[in-house]
Amino acid sequence: NGGNASQPNEKRNISVATMPKKQQERIAKRLNGLHDKKSLLKELDNSVAKLQKKLKQHADQVMQLKSQINVTEQHRAQELKQWGAWYILELVELAKEYYDHRLSYLNHMIELEKLHIECFSEKLQRLEIASKRIKKNKKWTVDDVRNNIEVAFHTAWRIRLSQDVPDKQDYAKQLSKIVESLKLGYEAKKTTLGKEEVSIEERKEQVFLFLQSTLAKYESRQMAENKEFKLSRNLENEDDFFAPYDETDQNLFDSFVLDQRTKEGRILSHWLVFIRKKSVDITFEDLSDFMQKLSHTFLHSYSLSNKQYYECVRILCYRCVLRQRVIKRIVFDLIDTAPSLDPAEVAAAANGGGSGGAAADNNAAASASSSTENPELIAMRQIANLDVVYGKKVMWMRALNAQQLGIKSDYWLKQEEHVFGDALTAAAPRSQNGRRSSQIAMLAGKDIPFAEAINLMGQLEVDFAVVEAYKEQIESKNRSNAPAAKKSMFHRGNKLLSIEEEKKQQNASDDAKRNKNLIPFILPQTGLQTLLAATKCVYSTAMEYYYRQYPEKKGDKDDDGAYISQDDLFPIILYCVMQSKLETPHRFIHFVEHILPKEKTTMGQSAFALSALKAAVEYISHAKPATFGMDSEIELD
Repeated sequence: NGGNASQPNEKRNISVATMPKKQQERIAKRLNGLHDKKSLLKELDNSVAKLQKKLKQHADQVMQLKSQINVTEQHRAQELKQWGAWYILELVELAKEYYDHRLSYLNHMIELEKLHIECFSEKLQRLEIASKRIKKNKKWTVDDVRNNIEVAFHTAWRIRLSQDVPDKQDYAKQLSKIVESLKLGYEAKKTTLGKEEVSIEERKEQVFLFLQSTLAKYESRQMAENKEFKLSRNLENEDDFFAPYDETDQNLFDSFVLDQRTKEGRILSHWLVFIRKKSVDITFEDLSDFMQKLSHTFLHSYSLSNKQYYECVRILCYRCVLRQRVIKRIVFDLIDTAPSLDPAEVAAAANGGGSGGAAADNNAAASASSSTENPELIAMRQIANLDVVYGKKVMWMRALNAQQLGIKSDYWLKQEEHVFGDALTAAAPRSQNGRRSSQIAMLAGKDIPFAEAINLMGQLEVDFAVVEAYKEQIESKNRSNAPAAKKSMFHRGNKLLSIEEEKKQQNASDDAKRNKNLIPFILPQTGLQTLLAATKCVYSTAMEYYYRQYPEKKGDKDDDGAYISQDDLFPIILYCVMQSKLETPHRFIHFVEHILPKEKTTMGQSAFALSALKAAVEYISHAKPATFGMDSEIELD
């Protein structure tokens, strides 16, 4: 073919074939049987007409395929909207798989039709050029006309489809079979899962079994620690009740709450529409109030005991609502509120012009009374000012040793005390936003006192790198939604996806799953539970250090040192807070206090842990270098 390359070979989707001798003889015999110009031109015109007819057939086929694509895209959008409204995730995935493969098949067929059009257009062009040349040169003899037509026929015959077209046609057949198989599976599931009405009795049974399973998992965890444990039928008596986040379980619960065929689903759907319109005016308490009411509505709809199931349902409802995109965005925007640029306001916070979140709330309420701005936004701006002050204070306070903090030597890792001092002076590199950030929690090991508690404290707040990842995810999504040139599946050969493309798709899918629940702070109930675990860890670690020094007192019921008072516990908690990665603790405290029910933050062990954190943050925010015999200028930036 290379030796016979001519102008048609410049088309990359067209190949040039060598004409067999028999075919040449057939053309010559046919033309030699015609003895005048009129007959020869008629033969040429007939060939032109045949090519035009074929071109029209392929063009019509392209239009039909494009019409099928439009219909398919409409059906895909409608059905995905339907299954999304009913929150039937299995049908969502099956619909995407079926329709995406069908669209790929139709686009692939269009590419094949375009190849035929390109090939026949090139053939037609050669014949039309010959026809114009003959009609222009009226003085040509019959032999001249015959020779020109013969050359044109030879050139047109040699123009062929690309040599890999048969492979592409085989691929299309394989893809067609895959599409048909996916369609059968999808249609079968639609008949069982896609019913317009939900049987309330069936749904009640599903909900009951799910909640029983959730409570059984909690009971198993508790029994692993205490074999005598028995789950109370009143969860209000379970001070530490908590259902750890499990994506599979949460998706199942979400299918109960978000299904718009149910009362809860319709309520939530209408509320989310309202929230989108009023997003700039929404407060954490607004969200909290709705989520608690939704929990009670859910219990009532399925005739569930409030005492036995409310706390479990409330935790799951919170996660369901907080996972919604519009809610995540509201929470993120509020928590990410920048501090005030007014030096006077920052100075007022630095000089103790407020007592933490409560003062910020009061100031926000006062400001809001004379302003149309969202009071939550005003409060978060003032709280951000407090975190600026906290960041400056904690930087120099990390240099304080155990004695300066008032930690009793009995509850300290005595033999490793020198490591603590070295770590404080050597550590504290700068974070990505330019501020110094304690990374000791990342390095904490056996040489760092209360390392485990420090690590837990650090989990209360997602690091700035995670916030940047969240922003990048949003920006990336915006970029992907921008108009871009479509890459034809045709150019992928006879494989659905290359290994590299499959890896890229899988990585993108994994990233999407990881980022699905990403907000700057972890879910509030999880945060409170983590804080409680950190506080318990402080206590247990302090007792471990105590018995290392006084092994003979272990088991002595009369030993006063075996019970740590709050006065002795507080300096240790203060130390752990300072050495954790917390950079905006005021925001975390405000978020938890205003998003969770009041009883969760004012009563029980979790409330004690939250109060201890608040006291430590408050102490740090109002600390003066002179109190510890340090130069006041150490606070200057």
